[in-house]
Amino acid sequence: MKRLPDERPDALNRVLSTGFPLELLSRITETSDITMTELLDSITNLLEGGMTAETLIADYSEKFPDIVNSYLSYERSQPGCYIAKRASQFGDRRTVFIWYPYIVRKEVNICMASGGSGKTYASCLIASYVSRGEALPGDYKPPKPENVLIISGEDTGELLKERLTACKADLDKVFILDCHDSTGLNFGSDAETFKTIIAAYKPALTIIDPLQSFIGEQADLNKVNCIRPIMQRLATIAKEVDTAVLLIMHVNKRPQTNNLNDSASGSTDFVNASRSALYILFDEENDDSRLIIHSKCNYTPFGKTIRFTFNDTGGVFWNGFSEIDRFTVEEANRKRKSPGELLKAHAEAEETNETLIRALMDAADPTNMRRFSYDSFKEKYGSFIFGSQQPKRALDSITDAMLARGYQIESGKRVKDGEITRNGFFIIPVSEDQNADQISMVHDL
Repeated sequence: MKRLPDERPDALNRVLSTGFPLELLSRITETSDITMTELLDSITNLLEGGMTAETLIADYSEKFPDIVNSYLSYERSQPGCYIAKRASQFGDRRTVFIWYPYIVRKEVNICMASGGSGKTYASCLIASYVSRGEALPGDYKPPKPENVLIISGEDTGELLKERLTACKADLDKVFILDCHDSTGLNFGSDAETFKTIIAAYKPALTIIDPLQSFIGEQADLNKVNCIRPIMQRLATIAKEVDTAVLLIMHVNKRPQTNNLNDSASGSTDFVNASRSALYILFDEENDDSRLIIHSKCNYTPFGKTIRFTFNDTGGVFWNGFSEIDRFTVEEANRKRKSPGELLKAHAEAEETNETLIRALMDAADPTNMRRFSYDSFKEKYGSFIFGSQQPKRALDSITDAMLARGYQIESGKRVKDGEITRNGFFIIPVSEDQNADQISMVHDL
């Protein structure tokens, strides 16, 4: 180590008082031509210019990683110490999935479900595939077998083992802290214990079922300012331990809302702070099946809705996909229908639209405008030509389709029907130039 300059104790003391490690000063001078006096002057000028000691130290992280990392680890362990890094010091983000695009590794994921919907069965089925190293539905790449940790506040180890066995999990790769062994665990106020437990088993996937059992007695589930710090701590654990955290949550008892992600019990911040969210819904087509709907994803487009079905041996198996998605459920809630009823209505509307377009094309004259009352059009093409909708609404829903075929539909007009004036519509032929201009306007809207 180079001898420290006796003639500049004031400069040295000032630099050391900022927290700059003496060992780092020595290493810099030992590996360069700069003298200690010159180094102290340089650091002093930078500090006076507004740069912090933490930033200066971080700049040497690549050259002297042992000293810098030791310093940063110590500093971060001190209460109330927060050290910002330059943007250039961060690496590139690389998102890794346990199950693409549904469960993100190193992040917090949410699965919402009502009681009796099979959420524990679903989590055991997911755990089974991860433990065996098999690709989950919709995933494109088989992973390697990895450990899974289940921390349960409701179920015994014996019950979970039974369900895992029925799902053909590798039982040696699934670790369980059941409702007895997990008593007292609380990541609301003791996140460090949670981190230590998870790190000990090196799980690719950590399932916490249900979240409410481990949030802490003092935490108010409905307050954002209470929940967000807890979720931040959990996200930090997921990143540092390299695990995907899957939080199983109950849904609230309130009537279904227009936003599926508002269904989770407690604060909306549970879902807001997660990177991906799933919602388990009863399947209208089969009492033995459930649907897993992808209701939130920060990194990819939504995944398809996946169906799982209970078998005769007490387990569940993947059973294809469903057309019902988050937006179907939310629209159904707004219209006070079930998702199945809504899909049926959509299918009927599409069929009605196709039939109505064929009728309009048959009635149209390529050279002259045609006028029809709604009643006369029904008499000509059948009383169900407009389906279950009002005639004006049915016609308005296919105006773009008719414009693409060379005709403009103007509904809500008064037209002569014999001696009586009735509500009706016009079918107007559009020239190619007009058609192109109007189609362009529609696309620009």
